[in-house]
Amino acid sequence: MKSQTLIHWHPGDVLPFKDRLCHLSIGVFDGLHLGHRNIIQHMLNQKKSIQDLAIVITFKRNPKQLKNPNSFAGNLTEFNERINGLMNLGVDAVLAIDFSEDFSKMDGGVFIGLLLNTLRLRSLTVGHDFSMGYRSSTKAQDIRNLLPESIQLFIMPPVFSSYTVISSSQIRKLLLEGNVLKANQMLGHPFRYVIPNSGNEFSILPKDGDYIVLVHGVRNTICIQSRVLVCKFNLQTGMIIEFIDNINKE
Repeated sequence: MKSQTLIHWHPGDVLPFKDRLCHLSIGVFDGLHLGHRNIIQHMLNQKKSIQDLAIVITFKRNPKQLKNPNSFAGNLTEFNERINGLMNLGVDAVLAIDFSEDFSKMDGGVFIGLLLNTLRLRSLTVGHDFSMGYRSSTKAQDIRNLLPESIQLFIMPPVFSSYTVISSSQIRKLLLEGNVLKANQMLGHPFRYVIPNSGNEFSILPKDGDYIVLVHGVRNTICIQSRVLVCKFNLQTGMIIEFIDNINKE
């Protein structure tokens, strides 16, 4: 196996590292905010040997986009950016599942059973609000009854910013309100938007307004009008816009 690997995985398929001890985390990790980073770092800390692997299972499409398409405000990060972010944190392998309608109907216990048959699992680290399985019926606390005693389960407590629990949903809410600064505090980095959007991914934009941004290291002003980016320079393919703060704060 390469030093770091992305595998587009169908649950149950044989993996190239089935004989190595694995420490696992599961989640969308949209935005890779400070709460996510706490989960990933705890998982990485469980590795006791250079032969152990730190593995993340995530999804190509945000499950909320499939379950609630009318109310879903958009992704905080595109798929490739999420994967790169996880690799940069030190994850050895990412297993990306296509969150389809069929997969959404899989029972949580069945999914855990597939993991146990596929991986030499040593530990599983999830967030306090983690849920999985059909209609999200399997909660973090339920997983303990699905795992052998030899496998450690870590349920990480929430991480707070100004007395508010950090979550991807809360960050989306802040961006839709135009509160870029507080959103960035929860993210632990400036909110980034890739130009152009890939087309098959739906990314969120902050509320219409004027913002201080960084574009390829150039500080400038960008205005959002009718969900279309309009600025004082020509937008180019692959351009990354980092939102730093509002220009006019009420």
